[in-house]
Amino acid sequence: MGQFFKDVQGNMAMVFAVALMMIIAAVGAAVDISSMQSQRLKYQGYADAAVLAAVISGEDNIEKLNKIARKTVIANFGEDKKSRKEQKLKTKLTILEDGTFHVDVSTKYDMMIMGMLGKKKQKISVTAEAPPAGAAKLLNIAMVLDATESMNGAKMTSLKKAATGLVDEISGGADGETMFSVVPFAQYVKLPLSTASESWINPQPDDEDCWNEIDYDKSVNCRVEGTGEDATTVCDVQVNKLVCAYRTWEGCVGSRADPWYKRDYYGTSKIQGFTTNDWCHSEMLPLTKTVADVNTAIENMSTAQDTYIPAGLIWGWRALMPAAPLTQSDTADQNKRTNALLLMTDGENSRSFGGISGSFEGEFHWEEDTAAADKLTTELCTSIKADGILIFTIAFEVNDLKTISMLKDCASDPAKFFDASNASQLKAAFSDVGNGLGGDIRLSK
Repeated sequence: MGQFFKDVQGNMAMVFAVALMMIIAAVGAAVDISSMQSQRLKYQGYADAAVLAAVISGEDNIEKLNKIARKTVIANFGEDKKSRKEQKLKTKLTILEDGTFHVDVSTKYDMMIMGMLGKKKQKISVTAEAPPAGAAKLLNIAMVLDATESMNGAKMTSLKKAATGLVDEISGGADGETMFSVVPFAQYVKLPLSTASESWINPQPDDEDCWNEIDYDKSVNCRVEGTGEDATTVCDVQVNKLVCAYRTWEGCVGSRADPWYKRDYYGTSKIQGFTTNDWCHSEMLPLTKTVADVNTAIENMSTAQDTYIPAGLIWGWRALMPAAPLTQSDTADQNKRTNALLLMTDGENSRSFGGISGSFEGEFHWEEDTAAADKLTTELCTSIKADGILIFTIAFEVNDLKTISMLKDCASDPAKFFDASNASQLKAAFSDVGNGLGGDIRLSK
């Protein structure tokens, strides 16, 4: 008997059998967990679609909302009725105390490998939440919009429709908590004349200015060649005449001296406004909750001059910051607000920083160092994003690949860049921005 107990022959077979069972269990668990995770991701899409469908419906009856949610989940299965029956998904919608729509989608998953080891089923459950329609976030948005000569005509009409559509989408057509700013730009930006009395502005004194222009009565066969910003007047015989006009400050401001043309605040040196003829044509609107004023500012946009994107960017940035020159964002709830800047342009920079004219800053942008203008555009985008401001960019019928790349990099992420090749796509881009910002139809969980 003692010999029998000392005999260890066959132990390895038993050890291997036990180990094999453990290996099978481990592999089975891994296979089942992987499959469950795949199913969970699929069901999460069903739950997301269901909660958004309920929000969009405008329905407030809980039974009807549950039917909408269930139908949405079923629809995501497609025509595979057998699969629907086998998976037996349960969908339940509830409305939380704060009005948030909450959807649960759950089922019992049939374990494949682990089922052979005794664990037949495992519950899978996913949830999705969305705020009710109209539950917009506290938002400040600056719309920096191209108003250059190349935007003249149908393009400007399309822009106005798209921009007012965004305002209506976010605001619902009524004054609310959202604050909007409109910043039309070309080579310069035009401030409201009411800012003339502000401590940070130094308007150029009224003066008489004289310049040469074509005398069409004495010139021969004058015609416009080129279009948009490239349009020039050419005459077979050109005769100039001296023209003088008394000029007063009408809100025009240009780029500041280095390094101030890269900073949103005005510091200790006043921002200087210069007198012009008609170079500054579309007045910007600082942040306001009054939707009618926002739509009026958009409707009053006109076109002239050339493209200098930094001019629009820096005043859009200033519109969103609480420190002077513009302080409308200095509100009691400013720390709870989302700040966003929407930049829309139809072309590449065609002007660059021109230094100082006399004693006044930034009057001239006649240099065409577009590389310098692009570099400054990129630097400003980086600084704006560093201030926690979301940037959306829209290229409208832009063919220059370098500019498209610059605008894509300027956006906070690739999903916030839109390449619109026609009016319909421009409208859709503005609508997508509105959906992303307004909070009317969005997932919160």
